[in-house]
Amino acid sequence: FAPDDGAFYDLAVELGYDSTVYDEEDIFTFLAGALGSIGIGDVEAAVTAVLQYHVVPEKRKVKDLDDDEEIDTALQLDGMPATFTTKCKGRRRCKGKVKLLHNDSNLKDPRIHKRFRDCKTSQGLLHEIKDVLVPLQLTPEAQP
Repeated sequence: FAPDDGAFYDLAVELGYDSTVYDEEDIFTFLAGALGSIGIGDVEAAVTAVLQYHVVPEKRKVKDLDDDEEIDTALQLDGMPATFTTKCKGRRRCKGKVKLLHNDSNLKDPRIHKRFRDCKTSQGLLHEIKDVLVPLQLTPEAQP
């Protein structure tokens, strides 16, 4: 699952980035600082964790995903694969719009681009997504 370029800008804005100028280096620096500040450890480990959360060890076509299915990722948390959940707009099998529910309830859940799904690559299938999957709660949780 590969976020498009705009996904990183959108995540930065959701986390408080306030520049209206699209500057990839500035956005990456901001995101690295935001990820490093949440206690994952060093910045490199935090960025690596987010990237591993986008990798699924098995080849999965979108049509083979089920609604409310937990998908294991390459990221290990406490010795277990971190997961995200699929949401297929009320259908048992995913065909049209597919959302991926990640672990920050305050951030927009990614959805798979209709045009760029099941793209064959040398390393398996690629599904482009419109937002970054987040393995941990980055934003403050809402108080009851």
